[in-house]
Amino acid sequence: MVAESLTEKQAMLAQRLFKAIADVARESEAAFIGIGRIDRQATLFQDHFISESELDELLGLAAVGELLGWPLNREGEVIDCSITRRVTSLPLERFGKHHMVAIAGGYEKSPGDSCRIAWWLAKRVGYRRSGCSADC
Repeated sequence: MVAESLTEKQAMLAQRLFKAIADVARESEAAFIGIGRIDRQATLFQDHFISESELDELLGLAAVGELLGWPLNREGEVIDCSITRRVTSLPLERFGKHHMVAIAGGYEKSPGDSCRIAWWLAKRVGYRRSGCSADC
């Protein structure tokens, strides 16, 4: 999801298997996207995709969540920082033709932030709102 360096990202993106997976994702009809949190309990941090200093960088830039590793602020904008330059996931804009299912879970996650991020994603890719289980 987030490479250790730009060199590692380039090497990953050049691999035949990675290209094949990206092609399948682009051609699919649906996408299931998890909404992650940005704090000390974040999967990106807990699973060592980002370091403590990188987490602090994101928090300092007012990150409230992430989609596919792309850190987002409260307005749902991708934050331009050292981490986004190393994200290996497809750009969020590539999901314009997909049926989208955005999933957020956990007691500690802010339902409002999760819903705002999901709704931003839905609008960004041209999806019409059909409902949200959070109060948003």
